[in-house]
Amino acid sequence: MWCSGANAGGRRGFTLVELLVVIAIIGVLVALLLPAVQAAREAARRASCTNNIKNVGLGAINYQDARGAFPPGFEGVKDSTGVPQWGWTAFTLPYLEQQGLFNQLSVSTRPLDDKTSASFFSVASSNPTQVALLQTALAIFRCPSDDTPSLLPNDGGTDCVPGGNYRYFDGPHVPAGFQPATSNYVGNRGFVDAGCQPKSRPWRCASNGIFHGGSKVSNKNITDGTSNTFLLGERDGYCSSGTWIGIRNSDGPNMFSSYYVLGRVSVQLNHPQPCDNFCTEGFSSKHAGGAIFGYCDGSVRFVSEDINSDLGPNPGADCSVDSGTGVAQCLSQSGNLKIGVYQRLGWRDDDLTLDSY
Repeated sequence: MWCSGANAGGRRGFTLVELLVVIAIIGVLVALLLPAVQAAREAARRASCTNNIKNVGLGAINYQDARGAFPPGFEGVKDSTGVPQWGWTAFTLPYLEQQGLFNQLSVSTRPLDDKTSASFFSVASSNPTQVALLQTALAIFRCPSDDTPSLLPNDGGTDCVPGGNYRYFDGPHVPAGFQPATSNYVGNRGFVDAGCQPKSRPWRCASNGIFHGGSKVSNKNITDGTSNTFLLGERDGYCSSGTWIGIRNSDGPNMFSSYYVLGRVSVQLNHPQPCDNFCTEGFSSKHAGGAIFGYCDGSVRFVSEDINSDLGPNPGADCSVDSGTGVAQCLSQSGNLKIGVYQRLGWRDDDLTLDSY
């Protein structure tokens, strides 16, 4: 029987050109969808970050309701100075469902460190289990958008290089190489950049924000209104983040002092320089275009990095004037300085009109 060399009823396969066209179409679709997926993921991370700031802020507000004032920024009024001290976030732990950790750390009965044998570190330095409590990763203090490790990097960095900064944490009884748990949320110190020497120059501990050394700020001290004043904000790994346990050195005004738990508005939001005296002492985030802040009334808002920011004609003074009066005097308090909207949001009692932002 004769058979044809071609199968008239057979199915023709894809040609190479057709296959390449299909692959190209799939590639275009993936390219179109990927940004949307990434945007959705970032939106979820940002929502989680907003919720965390809301809860930390409410914890500090509940502390104020119970104690009559917000927690101290750090224990700047203790007799021992220039040593690690508990920060406001540690004092807030019982109001963040962390009463057990608070009790284990003895925050209310022992200083974090000093030059005696009574501090937490002096007792725990030979006990790794105790030291590990200070490395407890608490999700409520982390923004999911940030990529800082769970333990704050303590060495090996290069100053002013993006991603190269670090915050070492040492003290009289702190174990060598110790790394505290990371936090992305720091309290509002206001405009002031000064060390805190409670024994020799106690007026330098004062601030016009909400938190400073030995602070006891309450709602009655926030004359600009609780809805117009920052309580806390973000700091990301680009600017060396922070920690929830406390500060390294109350005496110093640099990034290795109180700025482990505090930030100041005399540094512009999302400042591009990851250096000492710049964004490592301010507020920053991984969110595009700004950062999330909690306010003293419990509200949370995203603040654009394009917000009006003006340090006035004498930014170098930073209000850190050793007046000896017990008050951190600033030029605007005598009506001689116009400061930006961002600075006014961090200043609890500037008595200046707050423009829209």
